[in-house]
Amino acid sequence: MYNLTSYLSFFLFNDMELFLDEAFKQGIVPAIVVAVYLIITKILDNHKEKTQIKLSEDLTKSINLISNFIVNITKNIIEKDKDKCKNAIEDAISGSEMRLIQFLSNTVVNNNIQKNKNNIMINIHNIVNSEYYVVFSTLSMYSVNDIKVSEFFKKSWIEEVKQDMITVLYDTSLSKENKIVTFSNKINIRFKSYISYIINNTLKR
Repeated sequence: MYNLTSYLSFFLFNDMELFLDEAFKQGIVPAIVVAVYLIITKILDNHKEKTQIKLSEDLTKSINLISNFIVNITKNIIEKDKDKCKNAIEDAISGSEMRLIQFLSNTVVNNNIQKNKNNIMINIHNIVNSEYYVVFSTLSMYSVNDIKVSEFFKKSWIEEVKQDMITVLYDTSLSKENKIVTFSNKINIRFKSYISYIINNTLKR
């Protein structure tokens, strides 16, 4: 009689995690379950001359071992994917925040904002739209429960950011330095709210 526990233990822990990780990504974990079923069926077929067949303690332990191993590996893979998704959301939006702050800072320092107002307004429109689609494109590469993360990145946020930038830039009560600090604080708070909204509607549903 086969020492089933020893055989399956060797199979499970001989690069099994790497195999199951790839298998899960390819959607072939059900094939592993089928393989387990075929092993059980083969053993039962070899003993069908007996009037009553009971699964041995070794076989039961082996099945439980396989089941628990698949559950743990699946859970680890899902959690890793969620971490990657969360990091992507935070990095994409924070990166956009820094570029917008840099744009406003350069505009305040290097331009006569009243004299060049028409060009500045066009530039604000262009950069905010551009940043929106850069972030949207990044988030569209991630899905949670078959829903793209980008679906929660609202287009209405474009106008909110534009208005923040224009309001601060043309606030005559603020010095150049205060304009930069005020906008940095305002956009930081706003973008943190965007990040929280997306994460709450994707990873915490």
